[in-house]
Amino acid sequence: MKESCSEEKRKKRRLEWLFLLGVFLFFFLWSCTQRFNFSADESMRYQVVQYIYEHGSLPRGDEPSIRNEDWGISYAFNPIIAYMGSAALMKVVSIFTTDEWILLIAARFMNVLLGTLMVWTVRKTAKLLFSEKYAWMFTCLVAFLPSNVILYSYVNCDALAMCSSAIIFYAWVLAAKQGWSWKNCAVLAVGMGFCLLSYYNAYGYVLVSFFYFVAMILLGERKGNRWKELFSRGAWITLIVCAIALWWFIRNAILYDGDIFARQASHECAELYAREKYKPSNVVTFQEDGQSMLSMIFYRPIFLEHSWLVTVLFSFVGAFGYNKIYLSKWIIVPYLLFLLAGLVFMLVYRKPDFYLKKDEIRKREQIGGRKVLLRVTSGTKTWKVQGMMSWAFAAAMLIPNFLNAYYSYSSDFQAQGRYSMPMLFPLMYFVTKGCEAFFEEHEKLKKLEKAFCILVSVMAVVLAVFTWARLIYPLYLQNYYGLR
Repeated sequence: MKESCSEEKRKKRRLEWLFLLGVFLFFFLWSCTQRFNFSADESMRYQVVQYIYEHGSLPRGDEPSIRNEDWGISYAFNPIIAYMGSAALMKVVSIFTTDEWILLIAARFMNVLLGTLMVWTVRKTAKLLFSEKYAWMFTCLVAFLPSNVILYSYVNCDALAMCSSAIIFYAWVLAAKQGWSWKNCAVLAVGMGFCLLSYYNAYGYVLVSFFYFVAMILLGERKGNRWKELFSRGAWITLIVCAIALWWFIRNAILYDGDIFARQASHECAELYAREKYKPSNVVTFQEDGQSMLSMIFYRPIFLEHSWLVTVLFSFVGAFGYNKIYLSKWIIVPYLLFLLAGLVFMLVYRKPDFYLKKDEIRKREQIGGRKVLLRVTSGTKTWKVQGMMSWAFAAAMLIPNFLNAYYSYSSDFQAQGRYSMPMLFPLMYFVTKGCEAFFEEHEKLKKLEKAFCILVSVMAVVLAVFTWARLIYPLYLQNYYGLR
């Protein structure tokens, strides 16, 4: 019996490694067959990588050689540790060749690795949250969303944001299952440290981590000196985060007169060097115009086919080439309806997952030849770990969307689902959990449960492969000599 179980575990492990190898090869293939500057300012980002590669040092944000002529700024104002990794890979490859296209692939390879690490982390998280069939469904929904896949195929900081967010998400689940051990605190700290060095739209994970950590220790069920645990574990997390990320903010403070995030410095640089129509002082935002954020959300400018909200939703699923190339509505709309159905099922069937205190117990009992759901008031008012985790997930899903909307409202009108992408992990958790709850509540459909999970997983993979074969690769062939 033990040998049989051991063999079963080995088969599952081999399947996981084959899956990860397939993900890695697919991400790498996508990165090799995507034309230069096809996505979100890759040329501007790549300039930073090239500067580090050629000079062996980090540029200032206002460095003239990498400053964009239109916008008057560079991406060196943003955290650039991902670009440092890309430059290091370019250095290694340059030992063998200095071909421009090969060096670009080397720079992109950094994000291929980050994407593979993200999927590996998601898979580990899925096994803690779900049974085997739903764990694969959750993993595939995250790994193969087309607009997520493309993040690992070009030079950007979004890949690091997604990878670090996945690590934080994993740490939250570990803590819910095992408590805040020193190891789990270290996992959280590593995720937070690199998240701070990625993209600002992922910073919600850092904020939520603080409240989740404090609530879990002070309100959780563990006995002992909670305040001692809070401060000792908190100091451990802070130490690791500072070791990873503090240098960047100290550097900003030195270079930009105390501006640790370099936001004001970037604004002043744009005002000084941007073309007249792109200067911040000449751009009237919805906020400055006295309009509400709600009016901005439903606003449709002449250069967009849809309103801001619909464009964000559509581009979250699949939009490419600076949001000018979309998957068919016949794909995007059913996909969004599937996500909506999962969220509705979650709210309808899993409301107790959001209860913060244990005031009832739900159980099934066999009565009269059929199972009946009973709710038994327990009388206890202890805090629920599941409730705290669910609310942390909900906050992590909502904050990127708020930041996305607020950025368009107060700074620069951009309808991009990419800015909401960090919500992917909690979103797919709620969708998967909702589907699982639906089948639990409808036992007559239980026999279809496994087939449903397999179908969703396969369709997720097929959609990503279809996107590459139908859009990415043909456009690459048309522009094969673009970089050369």
